[in-house]
Amino acid sequence: MNMFATAVQRLRAYLRLENSAQDAPTAIHKALSKPGTRERAILHAIKVLYDNAYGVTIQEELERAKIDLSFGAIYTSIEWLEENGLVKSRVGEATPERGGRNKKYFTLTPKGEEALRG
Repeated sequence: MNMFATAVQRLRAYLRLENSAQDAPTAIHKALSKPGTRERAILHAIKVLYDNAYGVTIQEELERAKIDLSFGAIYTSIEWLEENGLVKSRVGEATPERGGRNKKYFTLTPKGEEALRG
C-alpha cells in the first residue's frame, strides 16, 4: 500500500466514515464509493484494451482520448478501483525489455462494467 492510500485510510478512520457509513449513509459516503471522472476514464481504457491493459497501454489509451494523466495518478486510481472491486489484476510474464520484471494486467469486474454503464 502506498503512502497516499495509508493517509486516506487514516483520515477515513479519524472521521469514522467507515463505521458511520454502515449505519447512516450520507452523500459523502456514497461519493467515496463511486468512481469519479478520472476513474471512469481509466475503467473505459481498461475495457477498450481488454487483455492488454497495463500501465503503459492504459496511459497511451488515455492520451489518445486527450486525457493527460501521470503514471502516479493512474496507479493511485487503479489501486482505489481494485480496493473497491471494480478492477482485478493479474501478473504477466517477465520480459527482457522490462529488465525481467513482470507486467501487471488489469481487467474489469462485473461491478466495474456496471459503474461504466451507470
